[in-house]
Amino acid sequence: MTPRPGSPALRRRRAPAARTRIHDLLVIGAGPAGLRAAELAARLGASVALFEPRRLGGTSLNTGSVPSKALIRSATLFAALREVTRLQHPDGRDVPPANLQRIASRLRQIEARLLGYHSLERLQRLGIDVYPEAARFVDARTVAAGSARFQFRKAVVATGARPTLPGIPGLAEGAYVTSESIFALEQLPARLAVVGGGPLGCELAQAFCRLGSEVTIIQDEAKFLPREERDAAQILAQSMARDGVTIFLPTPSGWQGHEGGARPNDACDAIPRCTGLRGPLPRGRHSRMRAVPPSRAGRDP
Repeated sequence: MTPRPGSPALRRRRAPAARTRIHDLLVIGAGPAGLRAAELAARLGASVALFEPRRLGGTSLNTGSVPSKALIRSATLFAALREVTRLQHPDGRDVPPANLQRIASRLRQIEARLLGYHSLERLQRLGIDVYPEAARFVDARTVAAGSARFQFRKAVVATGARPTLPGIPGLAEGAYVTSESIFALEQLPARLAVVGGGPLGCELAQAFCRLGSEVTIIQDEAKFLPREERDAAQILAQSMARDGVTIFLPTPSGWQGHEGGARPNDACDAIPRCTGLRGPLPRGRHSRMRAVPPSRAGRDP
């Protein structure tokens, strides 16, 4: 099995030695964009250095579209199973909640299979120097990674985005997950409060509801899916209500629910934050870390 960047197995391997030559292209971030840029440049004969402190594949493969769509597929099967059970057993027989540990295992299998297309060995066969380190810019033609420095002619910053932190009092002290870390859960929460009524929140809310959780969406704007067409948002809200999702929106007179049930202050077992994504500035100090003003890029803190 191919060790992933950042893992002890990979760090025990000897990383490519820092060369005195200047790399034609330096890529920070090994998500879909970074991998594509590095592979294309290498095939054209350029010398390429790729930096990724976490896992190859980036957000899309590990915590984004791939695991979310696989989760939705499993949830769709459970929804169909409940419908068949309702038709075959009108006496009210129900389908038990999903075994999230088995579903999570399936997600890991899918990720491992897709990772084979961008494995460490494959990248190295293309002549790409892969460094499991976070890179930071020292000047306009140099980056530092660990104790080494690397010079380059061109650079691609493809560090992606991360979930933003909503200013909810007490959230930091509670048991919450983000739209990234929720895929690491191995036990289905009995009750789930989703903060944010955008596309990410809707995906996770409907999927976990179909898997067997009692789900409530809490949206801090007066409109559900505020960036979408109103008719489309209403159709989706009705569909989710049929699945059993409760949606709360703020109104001048208080909170209004699209479906009866829990109140916004009711207890829950997990709170996924789905309030949007934020990407670091191209001149930020660390990939996937804090951003700094352009005037301070390259300076020590």
